[in-house]
Amino acid sequence: MRGETVRPLTELTTRGKSDLADSLYKTGLDSLWLGNYDNAVGYFENAANRNPRRAEAWVQVGYCKVKQGKNHEAIKAYQQALQLRPDDAEIHNKLGDAFYYAGRLLEAIDSYTQAAHLQPGNAEIHYNLAIAYHESGNRSMAASEARVLQRLDRSARGG
Repeated sequence: MRGETVRPLTELTTRGKSDLADSLYKTGLDSLWLGNYDNAVGYFENAANRNPRRAEAWVQVGYCKVKQGKNHEAIKAYQQALQLRPDDAEIHNKLGDAFYYAGRLLEAIDSYTQAAHLQPGNAEIHYNLAIAYHESGNRSMAASEARVLQRLDRSARGG
């Protein structure tokens, strides 16, 4: 034991949980890359359970659940991620997608709107808003979002 530091047992078990959560998360990413959502979601759920403060794990659970058509479970996972990172536009946008696919258009519009407030220059968010407004029958707001997209396109081209 010469030269080694003695660490409290609680520190070792916490670090071990975090290391295992990281390993599970990385294995989930490998499965996701291969398109195996069933395997990936299991790894991400285990990573999230071992480290519930890891928003990325909850986001990946949500993504896999949407791909599996389990939109209500995806909504719960994205909401968990938003508790950890409430100002993350990407998570609000993904939550909007889950609401959209669950047929909950008003909640999708609300999530997309929150995302747009956080990232007003994000074309994907405005596109999603336009589609959700159109599907909900609000043609004037869909047209308004289409105009935002045109402005973003012109500015991206330098015009």
